[in-house]
Amino acid sequence: MTTVRVFDNCPMDAKFDKKRRGGMKRIIKLESINLDAVGFSTSMLCAVHCAVLPFVLTLLPLVGLEFLANPIVEMSIIALGVVVGVSALWHGFQHHRNLTAVVMLVLGFGMIFLAHSGWVSETLEDTMTPIGASVVALAHVANWRLGKKACQSESCEH
Repeated sequence: MTTVRVFDNCPMDAKFDKKRRGGMKRIIKLESINLDAVGFSTSMLCAVHCAVLPFVLTLLPLVGLEFLANPIVEMSIIALGVVVGVSALWHGFQHHRNLTAVVMLVLGFGMIFLAHSGWVSETLEDTMTPIGASVVALAHVANWRLGKKACQSESCEH
């Protein structure tokens, strides 16, 4: 048997035998990617980026990283975060049916969008964005834990 980590964060790895999978030794699918881990990591990187960027803004051109201060880069990272977040939490919700992580995701991205809307001061934007990104990261942690809790049996294959 070959063990493949499944998409829904089950604590037990799903087992696939060679007969059902055409005798293949290893199967790599998109489903083997843990989107909550990707979402948590990118959200935490976003939070660090947003918290540190105001302090190092003047140093970026010296090290060739001035593109990080570009609004297009920031909006692209936020858009990627939304896609990963919605995908991970939608899949998790289908299994655990708990809205806690979804509410956290909406609140986190709501803070980020409000911060970037121009309706708040720049100082408040610099505070709200990393807090919102941290809330998004915590939403992925909550989704992962809820998925783990919902999938307690070894027969958990989705």
